[in-house]
Amino acid sequence: MSRAPWALAALGLGLRPGVRAALAVAAGGFYALMAGADPPSVRAWLMFAAGTAARVLDRPTTASAALTASAAILLVWSPLAALSPGALMSVLACAALLVASPRLAAAAPRSWPRLAREAVVLAGVSVSIAAALWPLFAATFGRASIVGPLTNVALVPLAGLLMCAGFALWGLDVLVPWAAGPAAWLTGAGLGLFERVCRRAAAWPWSSVELQP
Repeated sequence: MSRAPWALAALGLGLRPGVRAALAVAAGGFYALMAGADPPSVRAWLMFAAGTAARVLDRPTTASAALTASAAILLVWSPLAALSPGALMSVLACAALLVASPRLAAAAPRSWPRLAREAVVLAGVSVSIAAALWPLFAATFGRASIVGPLTNVALVPLAGLLMCAGFALWGLDVLVPWAAGPAAWLTGAGLGLFERVCRRAAAWPWSSVELQP
């Protein structure tokens, strides 16, 4: 999701597909570097690069194939980093998302409002990711959260909005400086809301349960 603005920006320049793809991948790589080049960021960029290359070369591919390729590249490039808790959580969470999301979307009744269907799918995906990560949580941290998957129903969409707001704020600061101030206030208010939801969820019962490895 964080790579989409770069792809849209390249598309807006009216360049050839191959050039657009190269620019989008390069910009996404720069973003990953600025984010710290940690294994989850590198994994996401590798998946984006693999999918983009497949489209440009007109080769069939799937998200699961891109995930497998990115995990393999990480493992060859730096086995220690690829087997770190952060990298394992990133790969396991992405795998759970790819497995659960289409099945939950197909199971949601079409008679329900779209927002209700999306909320149910998001809640199911959050629970699926938590279930996939609980063995790793037990082995690494000795604890996990029960309310976390439910809290993510609100936090995941809000995180996406805040990310878009950050890109918009950067663009306004460059192109329309007078609008950057109000936009920064709105973005700050969104960040404050995100933090308050996290703090409130952390104070709920079952926000952390002890697990035995």
